[in-house]
Amino acid sequence: MKKAHLTFLLILLVSITNCSKSAKNNEILDRNMFPHSKSFGFRFRQVLDQNHLYEEASGLCLSNQKKGLIWIHNDSDGENALFLINPSDGSYKGKLIIEGISNRDWEDICSSYDSTSKESIIYIADIGDNQNIFSTKYIYEIEEPKIPSYNDFIIKTKVKEIRKFFYPKDPHQDAESIFINPEEQRLYIINKNETVSSLYSIDLTLANHQVSAAKFETLIPLNYITSADYNSKRNWLILRNYNDIFLWKKDSIPFDQVFQSDPIRLVNKYEPQGEGICWNEDATGYFTIHEQGKGMPVGISFYKELQDQKNNATPTEGLPLETSKKLESYDN
Repeated sequence: MKKAHLTFLLILLVSITNCSKSAKNNEILDRNMFPHSKSFGFRFRQVLDQNHLYEEASGLCLSNQKKGLIWIHNDSDGENALFLINPSDGSYKGKLIIEGISNRDWEDICSSYDSTSKESIIYIADIGDNQNIFSTKYIYEIEEPKIPSYNDFIIKTKVKEIRKFFYPKDPHQDAESIFINPEEQRLYIINKNETVSSLYSIDLTLANHQVSAAKFETLIPLNYITSADYNSKRNWLILRNYNDIFLWKKDSIPFDQVFQSDPIRLVNKYEPQGEGICWNEDATGYFTIHEQGKGMPVGISFYKELQDQKNNATPTEGLPLETSKKLESYDN
């Protein structure tokens, strides 16, 4: 009897422990409990040339064809095009038009490499749904073209693959964030909620000839998430909403367990409507972009890892970091 009673107590204790971990994801994080990390500092903000082209700037990703440059795009009803910019001076390089598709509500992009051909691939997420009326969402996969040496170029391309999906329990969801794990060839989507958010994924190794269900992975204890990016070299996942930027360390655990641990809150300066975020190539810095608003034109900001933290595998927590007095150019 004593042994049976002890076994019951152990099972009950394990159940309570597991519930407490899961409960963290069911509640929105209290941002005041997470002081800004001292590992990254603000370096510059650049107003973008040709600002009228991307007044509704939404997502951004690195160019794999031209190191140091970034692709950006507009959201709902914008042009079906990506725009290449130099973040260090805000200069406009050119435009990539994707023929045969429209911009219903492009919200985010990410870049990676094809697992077989090793060609640079850009994923465009047509996943916005502010009115919750679209049951089918789209991920457009395109090959990144070679970048001309001259400025103001216009290149036209076609979609390599269209991946159509829906959310299994509630198809009519709004979302603004995607990221890719190239090692497992899965693309992840985060919905945009007033309460906690949901993480879904789709398998990029499967041919997508019909509409398929995205896989629900887990809940995320953040709301209004507008962008995300994952760097597989450092196993760091970065998420942003309108007010904050958080980093989770993935290490060797799957993404459905990542959010059971506490995040690290990274430094960010005020933006009128913060939209996109992406790591630089080696995750020693991150870029953010915001829409035009409150008298501010569209701009891109860069935050760089501090030298004394560069050799650390893990960012440290600390007090809010003062803005750097010297603005440095981005050096990839």
